[in-house]
Amino acid sequence: MLTTQMTAADAVWVLAVVVVSGALVRLILAVVAAHAAGKALEPSADSRAADRLRAHRLAVLRAVLNGLRTPRR
Repeated sequence: MLTTQMTAADAVWVLAVVVVSGALVRLILAVVAAHAAGKALEPSADSRAADRLRAHRLAVLRAVLNGLRTPRR
């Protein structure tokens, strides 16, 4: 049977990895949101299909931005 003991230094490393990975995910979501915002705000042809596409892009942007919010306790 393999047993391991976690030292204080190990706990700090685990915490640092969790924080950094969470920050990386938030950074990726921010880049996706910026790209979606640019696409959603591009001028488009005056057609129903273009309006639906713009509405879809704005909905995706809203969902991504909601994912960036910190959860309230």
